[in-house]
This record gives sequence, C-alpha cells and structure tokens, in this order.
Amino acid sequence: MPDPVDLFITRWEASGAAEKANYALFLTELCDLLDVPRPDPTSPDPAKNRYVFERAVTRVAPDGTSSSGFIDLYKAGHFVLETKQGANDPMTTGLTEAGYTDPGYKAKTGHGKRGSAAFDRALERAYHQARGYITSLPSADGRPPFLIVCDVGHSLDLYAEFTGTGVHYERFPDPRSHRITLADLRRPEIRERLRLVWTDPHSLDPSKKAAEVTRDIADRLARLAKSLEGDGHDPQTIAGFLQRCLFTMFAEDVGLLPDDAFHDQLLRLNGSPGGFPVLIGQLWKEMATGVPMSSLLLREIAHFNGGLFEDTTALPLSKSQLAMLVDASRTDWSQVEPSIFGTLVTRALDPRERHKLGAHYTPRSYVERLVRPTIIDPLREEWDAVRIAAASLHREADQLDDEADAGEEKAKVLLAAGKSDAAKKTGAAANKLRAEAKKKDAEALKLVTGFHRSLCQLRILDPACGTANFLYVTLELLKRLEAEVLELLTALGGDATFEMEGHKIRPQQFLGIEISNSAAKIAELVLWIGYFQWQRKTRHERPSPPAAGQTHRVPRRRPRLRGKDPASRSRHQRDRADLGRPHHQTPSRHRQGSA
Repeated sequence: MPDPVDLFITRWEASGAAEKANYALFLTELCDLLDVPRPDPTSPDPAKNRYVFERAVTRVAPDGTSSSGFIDLYKAGHFVLETKQGANDPMTTGLTEAGYTDPGYKAKTGHGKRGSAAFDRALERAYHQARGYITSLPSADGRPPFLIVCDVGHSLDLYAEFTGTGVHYERFPDPRSHRITLADLRRPEIRERLRLVWTDPHSLDPSKKAAEVTRDIADRLARLAKSLEGDGHDPQTIAGFLQRCLFTMFAEDVGLLPDDAFHDQLLRLNGSPGGFPVLIGQLWKEMATGVPMSSLLLREIAHFNGGLFEDTTALPLSKSQLAMLVDASRTDWSQVEPSIFGTLVTRALDPRERHKLGAHYTPRSYVERLVRPTIIDPLREEWDAVRIAAASLHREADQLDDEADAGEEKAKVLLAAGKSDAAKKTGAAANKLRAEAKKKDAEALKLVTGFHRSLCQLRILDPACGTANFLYVTLELLKRLEAEVLELLTALGGDATFEMEGHKIRPQQFLGIEISNSAAKIAELVLWIGYFQWQRKTRHERPSPPAAGQTHRVPRRRPRLRGKDPASRSRHQRDRADLGRPHHQTPSRHRQGSA
C-alpha cells in the first residue's frame, strides 16, 4: 500500500502559483495526514468561528477607522495561519499548459519564484499580516501561541510566543529549524510537532518541559542532598559537589566529554561505592587541567579551566547514594532548560541555605515578562528599523541592476548595428548603474553588520543575579535575535562565518552581582550551559573548547567596565584566554569569557 506521506508530497509538490485555488484543499488534506480534525464550517455568529477558514476580523486604525480582514485559517488558542503560494523556477521552455510550443508562453509564479527576494518579501508580508490579525482578535480568544506562514504545497514556517502577550513571535523551535518543508513530513517527529500545534500547542513550550524536569530530577537530587547532609557534610560543600556532578553529566551529553563518560564510570563501581571519591576525583582533576590521554577514559580531555573544578573533591557515597547519582545520570541533560540548573542544586539544599544563596527559581514566563519589554523589545524595534532600511536599499540595488541589465542588452544591439559610439556610451551608463547598485548593497550590509556588532558590545547587568535565570533567558533571546541578523547578513552577500570569528554574543556580556560566592558559581554554570546548548542546537556541532568560568564573592557596588576588546585577538587566543582567568575585572564575577 502506498505511503500516505509520499502520496501527499507527490500530489502537492507540483502545485504552485495559485494560493486562492489551493490553500483550503492543501490544509484540509494536511489535517487528514496529521490525523487532526478538519476546520469547521463558518457560522454567522463570529464568536462560534473558533476553527475555520477565512475567519473575519475587524482591524481598527490609530485614527479610529476600521476595516475587515480574513485569516486564512484560524484555531482559537492554537494558531493564526496565513498563506501564500510561490512557484519553483518555471524553467520557461516555450511549452504551454497544453504542451504546445509557444515562444511567448511564460509560466505563472504566483507570489514570486521561491528563493527570490520578491518571494521572501511576500512571506515576510504574510508574517506581519498575521501579526496584525492577532492584535485584532477578540480579547476573549486570547493570543494564540503559534503564528504560521504557509507556502501552499511547499512549506510551513512556525513562530511561537508562549507568554500570552502576543507581542513578538519568534521562530520555533529555533531559527534554523522553523521551516517545515514537504520532504520534512517524512520524519515522524516533524509530523508530531505539527499535530501538537493543532491539538496541544502549549505542550511544545520548552519552559513547561523544563518545569517537568525540575519536579522530577530535583526531587531525586534533594533526596541525595538530604542523605549527604545526614552524613554531616556542609551544605555548601554539598552544593559544590552537586554542581560538579551536574556539569559533568551535561558535558557527556553534549559532547564536551565522550558519550556516557561519567555514567560509565559510575557503573564501573558496580555498587561498590568505596572507590567513588578516588575514581571521580581523578576524572575531575583531569578535567581541571586537561590531559592528552586520560588514564580513565583513554581519550584526550580538554581543559575545563575556570573555578568550577578548582575543588575536585568527590564526596564519599553509600550504595543508596551512588544509586541515586546513577539514576540522575540517565537523564538527557543536553535537553534540560539551563535556567533550572540553579534550582536543581538549590532545591537539594536545606531551605535556610537556599535563602542564604539567594537562589530561588523564577518561572521562565515571569522572567520573559520583565526581560522582553526592558531589553528585547527595544532592540527588536531598532532591528526592525535597520532591517527595513537594509531591505529598501537592497530593492533599490535590484532595480539598478535590472536597469543595468537592460542597458547592457541595448549596448549589444547598438554594437551589432555598427553604432559603436552609442554602444560605448550606453555600456558606460550601465556600468555606472551597476556600481551604484553595489554601493547600495554595501550600505545595506554595513547597516546590518553595524547592528550585529552593537549587539556584541552590549553589557547586561543583574544587580542581584541569584542563579542567573534572568541573565540566561536574556542570553537565549539575544542569541535568537542574533541568528536573524546573521541570516539577513548572509542574504545580503555577507559572510556570517567570518563575522562570527570576531563578533558574536558571548557569556562575557552577561554580568551579575551576588554577595554569595556559591550563588555566583551556580549562575556561571547556568550561563555556560545555556551557551553551549545554543551552539549545539543551532550550529549542529559539538561545542568549542569547554569551560566553566570563575566567580568571586564581591560586595555590592557600582559596576565598572573596562578592558581590551577581545575581538582584537585571534580566535584561538580568545578561546584559550577568555575561557581561563578573566582578562579584566568586573564586579559580577560569574565570569568573563567566550567560546
């Protein structure tokens, strides 16, 4: 029996350039493929149209005038979906739709040829059109967590906003994976992602997954910590021990250490915990210095420089305590939301010690309600202005190039007719237009590059950082913005890889003040874990040389920022120097570094 996914792809991949004729049928058949309900018939009562095609909305302009609009597909509490349809390269061969030769025949392109600047602008207009519809929805409906832009028969772009404010919808799950093409539907996990968008969108919220992990793992770690406290160990000693364990488990799951390196060492003990302090203490000593050949792993171990492994003490464990640690090591730490790492440590401590650490977990949704309006939204407004200006310059460059193309063709005709002087003059004018086009593109690229470098010079300070939940969320949101900037930089002909050699958002830009050295160490752990996760998720590669930085207990005082620009050094020098001792002092002391 033919695979229904292949049938769906084959049926729709040849479609194009006919949005109005195709979109309802395409989305209906997509619903069947995902095994979700089809949209309902439209009712005369707008309040009942909660899952329909062509959902009417009334948009009110600032001057008080109103106009009607229609959402292509709407599901209340789930998504707003706006459609366009482009076409692949028509490969105009002179064949009519009936198959007869016609030199004048030209294939339709609908909203534009896919991959062209014109079609990219059409998709961007669809995004902003959907945003406008969301703000015009009845307040009783709330703000849907997903915004979808669909190129009918080709792809679906997912954008998410889980806080319920409906302000900024960002590419989901990340800037590199937000576009789902027809071919991607062959992957079961992609079909499941879309099915959940239709049926249970909030289950895709990463912060909810993090909360589930928090409740599960933190309870187990709390039992381990309580048991260690019962053995008479100091709570802060326990906290440092748990931090080293957690980071080591994270390191093996993201490739900073060989796969299952820590887990396998625990299993080697085979329920005999007497060797635990020696075995794991030796592993941490090798991580603290870096070795060309580990006596335990028989592999090179990179230098985990900084303060986390200055103390390599591994506490003695009983059989039950070892079993708890083995259980925790089975978790896939690579997927854990970094902002909960502080909680995983501090929930394992006595409540009085948690208070001393200032380490109280704040849910991500609460953090974003503060971080977005104060930091991210103003930067995105600035980015929108830069992006629009750059796009305008690029369009002007395209127009100039088109005029230059026409001029060059005319010059060829004149030259063939023997009018060499006129051909030379026309060719010179075309060359001038071409130079002006290059200048426009250079100006556009300069705008985007300048904005990116301004992002890389930002310093974010949390004067009471606790375990860095606020700083980590800000780091993650800024990295998302940076990814969008680099994408446009590439589209304008820039080299994003070269740009990232000297300029990228790094943990060293996120500063905090904390009176507790233990809390500051947890904070630095959170920032580096978040940074490594982002690098792995978006670049699909193992992180660069691993690091855990250094923190110091400092008094609360006005911050002073000074030091050399790390961009002035080579990449290798930056990685090695910045991952070690800070090359300049600030009062934050999570650490300053780059990776």
